[in-house]
Amino acid sequence: MGKVINFTPRQKIKPELIKLCDFADDIDSVVKHYIIQDNIEVRDIIGVLAHRLGTLLNVIESKDELWAVCEDVLRKQASLKKTK
Repeated sequence: MGKVINFTPRQKIKPELIKLCDFADDIDSVVKHYIIQDNIEVRDIIGVLAHRLGTLLNVIESKDELWAVCEDVLRKQASLKKTK
């Protein structure tokens, strides 16, 4: 999986950001494992991740706002054009 955030050695990095980066790396590791070692289709992995994200969004009060952010990030990462 790709690295999204690049750090330079001189940057001061907040501990919260390091934890989020570690979390992202852990997710990448699990996804890679199931794609490579367990031979699960990427499409199925995406479906599971979408399901889990939907479950998390379900417990958030501002889900419409957060959904808009998630959609923007997904479109950018997937190189999809924004719909009208």
